[in-house]
Amino acid sequence: MSEYRCQECFLLLPSADAICPECGDLLETEAEAAGENPICYACGTTATTRCQCCNTYSCVRHVESMKIGVYRGVVHELRCKTCRESAGKLAEEVLQMQRVFPYVMVAIVVICFVLIALSR
Repeated sequence: MSEYRCQECFLLLPSADAICPECGDLLETEAEAAGENPICYACGTTATTRCQCCNTYSCVRHVESMKIGVYRGVVHELRCKTCRESAGKLAEEVLQMQRVFPYVMVAIVVICFVLIALSR
């Protein structure tokens, strides 16, 4: 396996890595280093960008901007179809947990009161 040196932090990495784990810099793939154009995962045309979640190459038709909630705000990321769907499922699960949480807390408080009343 060939190795690649990150241009930002100079860490030696396998060429299969897409992002440097040390500094987060996007690394060239073997196809980019050879001067070949990357191909879109969905339609096979020349890719113009990458998914910011999984680094899959994409053309402008198969990547969309998506709001991602982060600590203290919202950011926009370009995501492929697979990453958008998985983020949507995760958002639904979080919303479901937020709906159930108050009921769980009330149940815990009621159980505590019952246990205190029975212990007297």
